[in-house]
Amino acid sequence: MEKSTDKYLINRLEDGNHLNIVLLSHNAYWPEIQKLDHHFENCNVTVFGSSTSYIKLADNQKREKIENSDLIIFYSSGFYNEKRLTELKDIAFRISNNKNKRVSIGYLYCIPFEQKSDENISEKIKIVSFKNGEEVTEEAYPTPYFSAYDLAELTLAMADSYDSVKQRKLEKKL
Repeated sequence: MEKSTDKYLINRLEDGNHLNIVLLSHNAYWPEIQKLDHHFENCNVTVFGSSTSYIKLADNQKREKIENSDLIIFYSSGFYNEKRLTELKDIAFRISNNKNKRVSIGYLYCIPFEQKSDENISEKIKIVSFKNGEEVTEEAYPTPYFSAYDLAELTLAMADSYDSVKQRKLEKKL
């Protein structure tokens, strides 16, 4: 049985539409994140710092990009913060209702691999999608080298039954 989130974002990309991603992350991860913008055809990435307050302080041009987002990715160092996840859910829910479209969140607090102690201090990855007032939540666990780029791809995979065959079709020819 397919979930209500199946195929939405992949169909957008295959139909030649744009995938708009808002990414909140510590600036140490930005060089890696830049490649996400170049990985898929029709993919636009807007990057903010690792706090939802950057969204509130955004200028009109960036605010418009936020209002058109399909994915909101939160990837940052530190520990799980329920308040930030709640703020992101509120933003995604509002966008989904205002634009009548699906908006998905990929959320992971983590410590860069080089800075980790032997114990795994990363929390679960949360993938949350909103459409027509419906919320669908799934969870996963990161691997030791899990990156912001991986989080965006996992969000696509979990929100849309994304598979490697479709990924190869969508990747840009380098």
